[in-house]
Amino acid sequence: MKVSKNWKPYKSKKIMDEEILFLHHDENLDKKKKIKMKDTTGKRWVTYPDSYYINEVLKESFKNQMADLPVVAGNYTTPAQLYKFSNATECYTALPNSFIKAHEKEAELKAIPFEPAIKFTMSFVFRSDKDQIPRIANFLQSFDAYMSESDYISRLKS
Repeated sequence: MKVSKNWKPYKSKKIMDEEILFLHHDENLDKKKKIKMKDTTGKRWVTYPDSYYINEVLKESFKNQMADLPVVAGNYTTPAQLYKFSNATECYTALPNSFIKAHEKEAELKAIPFEPAIKFTMSFVFRSDKDQIPRIANFLQSFDAYMSESDYISRLKS
């Protein structure tokens, strides 16, 4: 059930552009540069709960590509939980590129972009007048200064 929201009283501030990547253990997929949704239903998946944004985006992508939804073995609320379960059970999953980049050193799963790519923008969302409050304005200005030094993905790798 979708809840419509009146977004007029809100503003947003972009954090970064994000992409969802497909994660697997399947050696047959290792050579693929990109993967279509229909090619990801051969094994069970571990996903976010139904009400989570990324899960809704994935379901929409399966629908748009006229692919069957995968069989789901479990649901977890954090990318670390999804990654750990997927790694232990060899279930497929999909996670944000930012999480994968932040954990490259301990990576055991292979990541492939979807075809077409599944992208979205991560943003701070706040009531329009809240950015006038000094501590909020200071936070947003400090965040801009922080991001001007180096991009978000580079910071995740260090």
